[in-house]
Amino acid sequence: MSVEIISRDTASAKMLGKELTLPFGVNGEMHKVKVKVTGSGSPTRFDKPLGEMSTPADLYNFVQKSVIDMARGFLRNPVLYKDIYREVNDPTLSRFVNVIDFIGMQLAFTALKPGESVPLASFKTGNLTTAEIVTYGAGYAILRDWIQYNEAYKVAQAQEMLGFAFNGMLNNLYLGPIIAADYTGNDADGKAKTSATNADATLTYREKVRTTIQTAIRDALARRNPVTKMAMRPTIALCDSVTADIISEVINNKLTEKGSEYQPLSQIQKIIAYDGASVTVAGKTYSYAGPTAKHVFLIQPLQGFVELIKEDLTPLTQAGDVLKLADEEKSFEFMRGIIADTANSVQKVIIP
Repeated sequence: MSVEIISRDTASAKMLGKELTLPFGVNGEMHKVKVKVTGSGSPTRFDKPLGEMSTPADLYNFVQKSVIDMARGFLRNPVLYKDIYREVNDPTLSRFVNVIDFIGMQLAFTALKPGESVPLASFKTGNLTTAEIVTYGAGYAILRDWIQYNEAYKVAQAQEMLGFAFNGMLNNLYLGPIIAADYTGNDADGKAKTSATNADATLTYREKVRTTIQTAIRDALARRNPVTKMAMRPTIALCDSVTADIISEVINNKLTEKGSEYQPLSQIQKIIAYDGASVTVAGKTYSYAGPTAKHVFLIQPLQGFVELIKEDLTPLTQAGDVLKLADEEKSFEFMRGIIADTANSVQKVIIP
């Protein structure tokens, strides 16, 4: 089975034709609209000029159609982390949640003799204790000039950029901790969290890359989770796009180098190619770091990674600021948290 590369391009292709349900608000009331993601290059067109939209039905139609453009932003910048995380979507989540409630449950079946009690599950999470739910926001103002000159296309552009920025923030929020974690030192069992790079001058470049990745996989398999005592089993590799192209060749294919034959590395099933992002807004640059070139993170997904969602992307609308010549101001917020047990779920390696 060939390893799957999850990149911006492949993730966008998978989104085409899918139906999304997006929220929007009108006069304080929340609604939802179903949007089919398409590759159309045309922004939404409105039935009336902005200055003639005066009835509640006009406003509803305007806001509903403008929300549709957000899906175009999602398509341009899709999320890449979903295969790593389990999702917990619960509006009752408190500001601080106990990690113990989401990871670390231990349970075992045992043979029972008459009169014996069933063994109950227990929880243990090591050094992880709590995770915080944080509110994030962005927005824009519909200026009076947009209305006077019927520049509805600017609303479509703003909505599309909201979708683009939202997914960019999510990628940073959930991939960033993996990239930025400390992989120096050893685990409790003495196994290094970063594997050695093979620099043997007698090997070809592809041999050095393959043996480096293979050593990292073996190092990971030799590690034991201090809580569950289970072996770490990485199936996902996270790296930048160029490195993804390099390692996919040695993972996918049987190699024959100078008479030596190497089999494909079947342990790794998916490669996430993430290059980070950078955007400048009102003179301020926001940078989301991707993996450094040739740095590869081998990840055991799901067990130690939880995507906490208290409130998904929600629009808020209010009357504009007359001093800014804004007719209406729109803000969007979401409330999320993250549990990422990188210490026990990731093995880092740097390829030659």
